[in-house]
Amino acid sequence: MARSMNTMPTARKGRTYYKPGANDQRGLSGFCSVFMMIVLLVAPPLLLIGSERGRHTRYLALSDAFDSDIIELNGESAKKDTANIEPGSLVHGTSTFIDTASSDDAMGVQLPGALTLKRNAEYCQWQEFVSNRCEKCTRVVKAKDGSTKEESYSCNCVKEYNYVKAWRSHRINSLMFDQPGAHHNPQRDPMPSRTFVGDETKLIFPEGTVDIVDDMAHHHPNKGRLEAKLDSTMLSNGVRGQPYRRVEFVPNGTAPPPS
Repeated sequence: MARSMNTMPTARKGRTYYKPGANDQRGLSGFCSVFMMIVLLVAPPLLLIGSERGRHTRYLALSDAFDSDIIELNGESAKKDTANIEPGSLVHGTSTFIDTASSDDAMGVQLPGALTLKRNAEYCQWQEFVSNRCEKCTRVVKAKDGSTKEESYSCNCVKEYNYVKAWRSHRINSLMFDQPGAHHNPQRDPMPSRTFVGDETKLIFPEGTVDIVDDMAHHHPNKGRLEAKLDSTMLSNGVRGQPYRRVEFVPNGTAPPPS
């Protein structure tokens, strides 16, 4: 799907505020300090709980595997007992023939042979940039004992707002902008980034040794074959060591062939 807007960033100058005199206000620094303290106190327990949940899930999966007989599909036993393997059995094997297709119905994209399909959405949005410039002034401060001391401070500050509109991989909330009405970003996310898993993904193991797997799979795909269904949860976590192929524009829902 081609982008309908100009891909070059658009820059716009916003308001400029001049504040004469000393700049002694703390602003939101006190609130930010309290907020960071709360985050530091709450984040570690949440991370620990998430880690423990992941470990518990892996423990259950491994316990199920340890208590079951894992059938080696490329071994001699599988070749002899092909008809006796019950559906749902835990198996292990290697095969170069995969029966799957990953699709994104909203985008009208389908990739045959893909285990997973990742939609990375980009949004054409305004982003606000704030710059502050202050002069250095000096003043004489008198202590309780009557002594004086000269100190420097920020004064006559100028705050400038600038805006840039470009494609971003994340949404930006424009409600807190200095000029939200003139630089509005949509708050809806009709097509968020997500990962699609192949439907009914199966590894095909034709009856025979590893050396003739490819030949039989392509010439006799339905003759004496085993089908091992891949768990969708495993696929949604990604295939380790396999890089994703990037396709930015897909004409008519058909991806171009790999180069």
